[in-house]
Formats: sequence, structure tokens, C-alpha cells
Amino acid sequence: MAIFFAIAAKEVWESMLPGGSLSNVRKAITPLLATLGGVCGPALIYIGGACLTGTHSELGRGWAIPCATDIAFSYLVARMIFGGRHPAISFLLLLAIADDAAGLMILAMFYPQAPIEPQWFLLTFAALLITMVMRRRWRLHSHWWYIAIPGVLSWFSFYMAHVQPALGLVPIIPLLPHAHTDLGIFAREEL
Repeated sequence: MAIFFAIAAKEVWESMLPGGSLSNVRKAITPLLATLGGVCGPALIYIGGACLTGTHSELGRGWAIPCATDIAFSYLVARMIFGGRHPAISFLLLLAIADDAAGLMILAMFYPQAPIEPQWFLLTFAALLITMVMRRRWRLHSHWWYIAIPGVLSWFSFYMAHVQPALGLVPIIPLLPHAHTDLGIFAREEL
């Protein structure tokens, strides 16, 4: 899961670069609002249902369960219907990634396995420093070095801090070597 969210975070980060699908506020607002609605809407319906049935005291804490609805199924069905090059496909993929990431962050923040121990985030900070040294001083381009050394350190810090370790690689993503622009998967058609 940590590799999946690292790849998802890398895609989101690069899409915010100049030319990327999230670099323009007008282009980014639709998937971001759809993600917000996809997370908040099911949670509000759940809480409303629990209140209407009088079970809020027993079931009210389960509001995060419907937040991580599975958009991936919609992505697969749309891909079968429209094919891989339709703009709806990239939109649904971005929505699925953002929805899953938001759901996992909600679970990490509101349902920790144990009390959070923030002193372990010093290791996350050390991982960020190591990542900057590896990129700027050593000029490493292979992402495997970043995953093997600072990535493992960051993951371990999340694990020891009792925060969802699947998010452990996300802090180092903005510091990895990457392109300076993102023309997107439809760059040839746009030219």
C-alpha cells in the first residue's frame, strides 16, 4: 500500500507542475470538488441515517467507512465503455486516487491503532533531509535509492508514531527528482 500511495502522490505532485492537469485552478476544481463530495456526501448520509434511526450513539463513529467508496470500479467500467483515451478515464483515475487517499488519511487521523507518538516524526524530518542530500549533492536519479533509504526511514517513523504507515512514503515525494513540466497523457493530441 505504501508504494501505491507513493505512486499516487507522485502523479498528483507532477500534475500540479506547469502544464499539468491540476496546475490550472479551473481544470483542477472539478476533480477536487468531486473528491470532496465523494468523501463528505457518504459520511453525511451515514450520520443522518444513524441519527434518524436513533443509533447514533452506537454507530456514529463509523462515519468514515463510507468515505472510501470504491471509485476504481467506475474507472474499470468507464474504461471498458469509452476506451483508454477518453478524458473521463483520467478524471475517474484521479478521482479514485484522491478518494482513496482522503479515506486513508481520515482513517489515519480519526482511527489510530494506538495513541499517536509525534516524537517519531523526527525520523520523517531526517528522511526529508536525506532525500534532499541524495538529490542535490549526490544527484541520484533512480527512485529506488529514495525508497530504500529515506523512504524506509519515513515509513518506519509513521509506523512507530502509530499513523497509517501506508502514507509513510508520501512526505518524500515532493523532494524526488522529477520533470519541471507535465504535459499530460494527451500531450500529442494537444500539440
